[in-house]
Amino acid sequence: MKLAQLTDPATKAALEKVKDGSLPVLTAWKVKNLLIKFNEEVKKYEEFRGELVRKHSQKDESGQPQLDQNNTINVAEGNLQEFFKDLQEVLNQEVDIGSLKLSELGTKLELSADDLLKLDSLIKE
Repeated sequence: MKLAQLTDPATKAALEKVKDGSLPVLTAWKVKNLLIKFNEEVKKYEEFRGELVRKHSQKDESGQPQLDQNNTINVAEGNLQEFFKDLQEVLNQEVDIGSLKLSELGTKLELSADDLLKLDSLIKE
C-alpha cells in the first residue's frame, strides 16, 4: 500500500468500519494488528512531514523556524516546490501493514464500494 493511501482519512474510516463490524475472533485480531501498524506508519509520516516543514520553513536570524501569528511553522514560499517534491517522494513509498482475505470478513459486514476501493490493497481474494 502506498503511504499516500494510508494518510487518506477515508482509508482510516473504512478500516475503522471493518474494525467495528461483526467479525470472527481471529479476523478481529488481525484487524486490530492492521490498525496498530496503520497508526504507527501514519505517526512516522506525520513526524517526518513536520521535519520537512521545519527544513523548508522561513528561518529567523538565529536559523530557527519562524512562527507565524498563529504560532505555527509554515513552508517558505521559495521552498514550496522542493517541499512538495520531497513530500511526494515519501508518499509514493510502499508500506506493508499486512492484509486480510475477503473470506475472513464473513458475510455480516457491510461495506460500500467506496470502502472497498480504499481498502483494495489490504483485502486479498
